[in-house]
Amino acid sequence: MFKSMMLIPHEKLKDDIKVFWFLEGEGNGNLIGCQKIIPDGCATVFIVLDGEINFSIYKNGKMKRGIYVHPPVMKSYVAYASDNSYFIDIQLNPSVFYKLFNIAVEDLKDTMYTLEDLSINFDSSFLERIYNCKHDKIKVYNELN
Repeated sequence: MFKSMMLIPHEKLKDDIKVFWFLEGEGNGNLIGCQKIIPDGCATVFIVLDGEINFSIYKNGKMKRGIYVHPPVMKSYVAYASDNSYFIDIQLNPSVFYKLFNIAVEDLKDTMYTLEDLSINFDSSFLERIYNCKHDKIKVYNELN
């Protein structure tokens, strides 16, 4: 069983971020088909805090703890996740991907990217800060903002 919650970003981020989605499993690690993903036209930053997720449509779609980026979804598919997964899906508004990563979305292939793949220098302590407060959604939300 998964709990989900959608949060709207702070006003200063609304031009860049459409929504934050939190999805948290309450199981013991069994891999299940958790959700049908439909085309959305949004590039996404995907933060995995616990468990394992597999976006089967993408090469390298199997993800464990870390931060990933994936191009806009163009066709429906089923995502698989361990039932103890905890992840945050940050949907970017159209055209923001280029602004953030200096790469045109159409140049991306059907794969999951790490920040290193996109040559982004990133303070890895951010992931640790979110992980340490993951059970307090307000603290996580404040870190994201």
